Amino acid sequence: MNSLNLQKLNTPNEYANLVRMMRLQYPKHTFIILEGPTELKIYPNYTHPKSEIIVTDGREKAVQTLKILTQNESDSRGVLAILDADFDNIEENEPFCENLLLTDTHDMETMILNSPALEKVLNEFNPRVRKANTNYSGVQIREILLKIGLSEGYLRWVSKKLNLNLSFKHISFSEEISKKGFQIDEARLINIILDSAKTVSAQQLQQELENLKNDTHDPWLICNGHTLVNILAVVLPRIMQDELGIVISDRLKAQTQSNELARSLRLAYEFAFFQSTQLFASIQKWEQANIPYKVLSV
Repeated sequence: MNSLNLQKLNTPNEYANLVRMMRLQYPKHTFIILEGPTELKIYPNYTHPKSEIIVTDGREKAVQTLKILTQNESDSRGVLAILDADFDNIEENEPFCENLLLTDTHDMETMILNSPALEKVLNEFNPRVRKANTNYSGVQIREILLKIGLSEGYLRWVSKKLNLNLSFKHISFSEEISKKGFQIDEARLINIILDSAKTVSAQQLQQELENLKNDTHDPWLICNGHTLVNILAVVLPRIMQDELGIVISDRLKAQTQSNELARSLRLAYEFAFFQSTQLFASIQKWEQANIPYKVLSV
């Protein structure tokens, strides 16, 4: 199995041509299209030796690459794109072809956070963080993450629906999350986002946000996984130090940085957890419909 993330490739046509050329070398291999480096750190752990992973630069390029390949039956044979759902699940958008599968939740990182991998990571820090008889088991911590991350998730959804191209890079959750009660000021969040974009007023954005909100929405379909990990990097040390009396050493501080937490969560995500997902079942179904091409290592 090869995992290709070629920096020189830029357009969907170039990625599609790469698949065509590699097909000549590996006629019986499955070609799996992924959208970015995060997925490249996860999926190769589960994929079959007779599979080739192509990593595009972003979700839209992955979609367009697959669309090009599906224009010709011989090009699309044995090609599968596995992408983050983003807002497709909440909007009930069906994939445009059977060779496109989506994550159960908003993205792969939310799938990991919504699995027992979170409890495994919490237990590595200190058993008191994850015990069910405290106020901060994995269940409660997930609730905190979703409560804080939901407004930002809705704002991302508004930006996508209205083509606002808002930037969320300037949000510092360490500054914005209150020290007590783990709250976030939604109006302040809007102002921070609009500091780098004046395509819409704060009042208009707030109104669009309220129009979109619905208590029946599943927050796992709305919240961004990378954002939730960033929030966890703020919340977890505060819980350990302020609520549980755990001394935050330099080593522990380094382990609770967002990049390290993301890595720990990926490593804690067992194949058994993946097997319980709808995505896993969908991959199995795809394999059955596309014999002899294999995706999974089992």
